[in-house]
Amino acid sequence: MDSDTLGKLRLYRAVSVGEIVQGAEATWFANTGVGLRPYAPVRIAGSWDGSNHLTLTWVRRSRLIPRNLWAPALWEASEASEAYEADILSGSTVLRTLAVTAETATYTAAEQSADGLTPGNPVTVDVYHLSAAVWRGYPGRASV
Repeated sequence: MDSDTLGKLRLYRAVSVGEIVQGAEATWFANTGVGLRPYAPVRIAGSWDGSNHLTLTWVRRSRLIPRNLWAPALWEASEASEAYEADILSGSTVLRTLAVTAETATYTAAEQSADGLTPGNPVTVDVYHLSAAVWRGYPGRASV
């Protein structure tokens, strides 16, 4: 389906082999785009430098079947562009969102202080791969 049909109610009839469409019960359904949501990034990690700046890294996952299961770096991207958002959390409250176009983001010591955190202390982060069709994908969460 085209992305402009997302959220619109349509009438469907599902049939199996040997059945006729007219005999099937009609059902209303709105495609929410669940199948288009990017998978959660994995292997989320963080490293601190001597100034307590935190560098976050992760690995994207593709919704497309890979040509080479053993070489994730060669997997085709399922999204039109590489774009991510990393939410820095305090409990369920989002303190800051880092928007980046690569599989890495930096959370500076000054940003940590401005967000009420002690630079160098562990933080919880949700990382989302963005989609042009449905915006944020499923979150990958880690404490680093």
